[in-house]
Amino acid sequence: MSIRKSIATLSLFFLALVATAYSATPRQNTKTVIIAGKVISPKANSSITLAINWVGFEQEELKVPVDAAGNFVFKFEAYVPTDAWIVYQTNFLILFHPGDSIYLEFDGTTSNRMAVLKSAKFSGDAAASNKGTALFQQAYAENSLSGYNYEKHTIRIKNSTPSQFVQYCDSLRHEALNFHAAFVKKQGLNQEAARWSKLYVGSRYYHDLRYFPDAHRAALVLKESEWDVPLKYYDFLRTYDDVKQALVSGDAINSYINKYAYTYIRRHASADAAALKRSLTKEQQDSIKLWSIVRYSKDAFIKEITLCYFLNDWLEQSALETFEKNRNLIDANLTQPFLREPLFKKYALKKKEVEGLPAPAVERLVSGVSFVDSVIQQNRGKVIYIDIWATWCGPCRQEFPYAKKLEDAFGDNVVFLYLCLESGEDAYQNLLKKYAHKGIHKFLDEEQSKLLRAKYKVQGVPHYMLIDKDGHIVNVDHSIKPSADETPAAIRGLL
Repeated sequence: MSIRKSIATLSLFFLALVATAYSATPRQNTKTVIIAGKVISPKANSSITLAINWVGFEQEELKVPVDAAGNFVFKFEAYVPTDAWIVYQTNFLILFHPGDSIYLEFDGTTSNRMAVLKSAKFSGDAAASNKGTALFQQAYAENSLSGYNYEKHTIRIKNSTPSQFVQYCDSLRHEALNFHAAFVKKQGLNQEAARWSKLYVGSRYYHDLRYFPDAHRAALVLKESEWDVPLKYYDFLRTYDDVKQALVSGDAINSYINKYAYTYIRRHASADAAALKRSLTKEQQDSIKLWSIVRYSKDAFIKEITLCYFLNDWLEQSALETFEKNRNLIDANLTQPFLREPLFKKYALKKKEVEGLPAPAVERLVSGVSFVDSVIQQNRGKVIYIDIWATWCGPCRQEFPYAKKLEDAFGDNVVFLYLCLESGEDAYQNLLKKYAHKGIHKFLDEEQSKLLRAKYKVQGVPHYMLIDKDGHIVNVDHSIKPSADETPAAIRGLL
């Protein structure tokens, strides 16, 4: 079937989805998880972090104090089993289920992961599973399979064809699975620990194959237009272990879903968008990505987790209207309560953040980068701080509260110019409402974004520029991001 016919069929399919009456999905109750423990010989006035790998969402970090005796307690709600990183001097993974009460002790005097894992003692729920996973993390890290001979690996990347590199990765995975099977048998790991540790060793396979094209180009100093793998190369991302069983390792499955979503799905979505042969808005491009998830995902669970992964990213950007416009597709395809319920709770919170806030005053770029030049010319005698960002850029958004502090610190002595590239307008408007920045704000469409990137050599975002009183660019560096200690001094030096 031709691409054009496929697109036509796809359009009919989604019209049918829209027409489908929404039936309420069953609710799933959360259960309280308690992870308590003791750090043996803790540092004074210290804290411990639990970084939870929620499937389909970003990692959530909980931080609690460690008392003088080394005691700590985490308490939170969970829908499904998953894993989490314990972070204190070093880090290691533990498993939990909804309703578990887990007790953990470990040595707090060292940052050596092996030593900490050897000292770890578990009791309460999931004790057998966690003892097994701690043993495996320790054994795998001590085995040569967990690391690279980087010199040989780099030569392999440089000299291999795609099919040769796939064979190489297949052989590495075969070795790792043999090691895993022998370890499980020798140590007598229970079924859950055995399943989790298999997923743990499998992550490297997907990582190596995903980044081979980029690494191969870098090794040969080639551009993507000069060499790339065929779309079919990424078919290794179409399948995964039994996904329902894989929920126990949110760390592994989220790592996989990230590659599946942002490589396999995005590339197919780009091909579908190109087949339409017309210019698409950011919102239309995002919608095609959702359609592509439904169309190309073979496994129903992978489809739902990937949908949630994309939608959660939209909510992080405050792209609420884009979310709402795709509600029929979401309702028809996202049914798992452990994904749907927290996602819609997040949507409600994001909606509440911007409701009732005044719409920001936004000027549009009429003539591309000439506007930036005009701002520089009109503000001779003043220092100008330029923040180039995008709604989909997490590090950009993380800097906004610090940017507001800079604005308050320097007042009218510094002109703050914010340029938003390649983004959806609803997300842009909502983020400006939320952060209420002063300064000059500009929204650039796709063509204007390209012109600005070319003129000012913007390779990625966030991108910061500092302009002196004479209109000269004196600093273009991530080191002058708003949160950096050096930034206020750099600005003061120009005043």
